[in-house]
Amino acid sequence: MSAQQVFDAAQAKYNEVIDTLTKFANIIEKATEGKFSTDIALVQFDCILQYMLLHEAVADGKISHVEQQFINFITDRGDILKVVKAKTDVEITWDSLEAISGESGQKLLKALTPTYAELLEDFVGSVAKVDGYIKEVDLLKLINDNIIAIFALFAQVDGEASDSERDSVINAYVDLFLNYYTKAVEDAEGE
Repeated sequence: MSAQQVFDAAQAKYNEVIDTLTKFANIIEKATEGKFSTDIALVQFDCILQYMLLHEAVADGKISHVEQQFINFITDRGDILKVVKAKTDVEITWDSLEAISGESGQKLLKALTPTYAELLEDFVGSVAKVDGYIKEVDLLKLINDNIIAIFALFAQVDGEASDSERDSVINAYVDLFLNYYTKAVEDAEGE
């Protein structure tokens, strides 16, 4: 598959996740009478996805041009680099990430982590908690396969899919998203 075909397939998976999240978030928004924002939840999800994809991109030692474009353009609403600028006044552009070394990439991820943690806490505190309350729908199950497919496709986009890339993003996904989300759901189910 060409890089464009890989991106198009990933975009289709992303759109499925966004459609599912939008439907679920709209239910939450109605139930909370406007105290919850679907738009904010979707921005948070985009930033979470970008952060995870950056883990995968850095795993092979550099971020290629096609990888930085993929991460930047796969999402429609959120941009973790803009959130970082708004919170810290430090400006990083997607173009500046191209060819960044593995060591610099790790430093970047470390610098992005506090912003990511805030976004994750807000997202999990609302979406995952409600997912736990609504027993009829397992939102995580609905979106999980698509997210994993995006990671698998991303590993192919630069033509150099490696086990370290796949392992890095799956470990990051489990450690930095899935565990938190699952715990919030379980806590809500126990209430």
